[in-house]
Amino acid sequence: MDTFDNFLAELATSIPVDVMPGAHDPSITSWPQQPLHKALFAKSRQLFDKSLTMVGNPNWWDIDSVVCLGTSGQNIDDMKKYRPNALDIGALDMMELTLRLRHCAPSAPDTLWAVPMTDADPFLMSKSPHVYFVGNQDRFETKMVTGESGQTTRLIAIPSFAATGQIVLMNLHTFECELINLLQGFE
Repeated sequence: MDTFDNFLAELATSIPVDVMPGAHDPSITSWPQQPLHKALFAKSRQLFDKSLTMVGNPNWWDIDSVVCLGTSGQNIDDMKKYRPNALDIGALDMMELTLRLRHCAPSAPDTLWAVPMTDADPFLMSKSPHVYFVGNQDRFETKMVTGESGQTTRLIAIPSFAATGQIVLMNLHTFECELINLLQGFE
């Protein structure tokens, strides 16, 4: 955490940064995950509410009128566990299914641990995002899908950074994606 805190303290002085917890981070394991606690970040703490934001998982963003929904991947990973072996259904197919179902965690709370909610389901998609990304996947994949009402959504499966050293950049105007391997440069 100290290394990550140093990295955030340097990065967030240049650009805005949002940090979302994942499956193995010091946050609750049940969904929706709460943001990482500020006490974990001694060096970057002064940047909170300026250029550094801790967000929950899943999370919605509105960036220059581009609506984004993102998860760190537990929803798709849980669905992968229970697909029939004969079906070659990848992350993008499962993401498209959750988008069409309008529910980003259809296996919660049955197999994906989820906090019981009495008032509202936090996993319902009341609107179609322009961008729907899922992190910590096996490989980079992306495609555009069109909904029944003609709305389009860019689906992005982002590879695990810890396993690949890869990040994905997306142009907010064209929705084009670029995979960057920080260990080897652009691909």
